[in-house]
Amino acid sequence: MKTVVKTVCDSESACIRCNWCAPVCPVALSPLRLFALAQDAKWRAAEKENIASCLHCRRCDDICPAALPLSAVFARAKSEIKKEERARAEAQRLKARYDAHLLRLHTPPSLAKTNPAALAAAAQKSLHNL
Repeated sequence: MKTVVKTVCDSESACIRCNWCAPVCPVALSPLRLFALAQDAKWRAAEKENIASCLHCRRCDDICPAALPLSAVFARAKSEIKKEERARAEAQRLKARYDAHLLRLHTPPSLAKTNPAALAAAAQKSLHNL
């Protein structure tokens, strides 16, 4: 994933760390920090730094003396974070489905026959507990 971000910005060392981008950010983010995290593909850390708040106003792009495409790097990072969130949600859904399957599989037939509604409710509850 790191190479994908590098195609947007040719060099990791292109940032001269002047930090001119920080005071112009309208939502008080640290573009310098976010850029470093995005370059290293540290999506969770970027998420904790509140990258989702980035408005993509491009003020940091305009003031950057190294002419880095910060907004594009942040957009790519946000896209990767959303992909990971979708994958995580799908994994949780599949685990709940598998757990419900195991519940049905290991429930004695006599219990399932005597109270099928309770079994169905338990399986459905485990599916919705994400």
